[in-house]
Amino acid sequence: MPGIAQYARKKGYGILNIYLLRHGQTQDNAEGRYASCSDTPLNELGRTQLRCVADWLRGIAFDRVYSSPSRRALESAQIVIPGAEPCTDDRLAERRYGIFEGLTYEQIKKQYAEALAGWENNWMHYEVPQGESYMTFYMRVAAFWEDLLRLDTENVLLSTHGGVICASYCFIMGDASLFWKFSSGNADLSLARYEHRNLYLRYIQPCTLE
Repeated sequence: MPGIAQYARKKGYGILNIYLLRHGQTQDNAEGRYASCSDTPLNELGRTQLRCVADWLRGIAFDRVYSSPSRRALESAQIVIPGAEPCTDDRLAERRYGIFEGLTYEQIKKQYAEALAGWENNWMHYEVPQGESYMTFYMRVAAFWEDLLRLDTENVLLSTHGGVICASYCFIMGDASLFWKFSSGNADLSLARYEHRNLYLRYIQPCTLE
């Protein structure tokens, strides 16, 4: 019963399993492009990656599925959990890259050298023109997690983006500055667990198809 689970969570006894899934590969990913708003679909390799993830998750009963509003994240959720009806949340959207959107690093160096220098020299607080600073991005991801930890469910899947997952790891570790200490590849799956009022990262299962 939800009431019992909620009581256990308040007492620190309940367990919440949070599975974090990065969407499968897109053509933008394959070409090394910075992509958030430009919503390219999964490519065939991406769909194959996710079918492998579906095998890993088979047998787990998910109480809730949350997704970024992007079609690549929504399709990823529906591949790994057939029949799922994900609840979209804007806080799970990728960081907005502004004028860097759709470009490779080499293209950014040539076209926006000044903005790139500002980004690299003050990466936590610099706001790329028309984009979003890291700390603004981190705070919206953290706000999602704060709401998530109040749930009285057992198994939750988040279908989202590499930046969101690395920011989530920072939230789990309690230090927003650790962002560049983490990585998240296409279709990587990780599990965070909240029990006894303690949030920790239980495992990261990397996708082996690239």
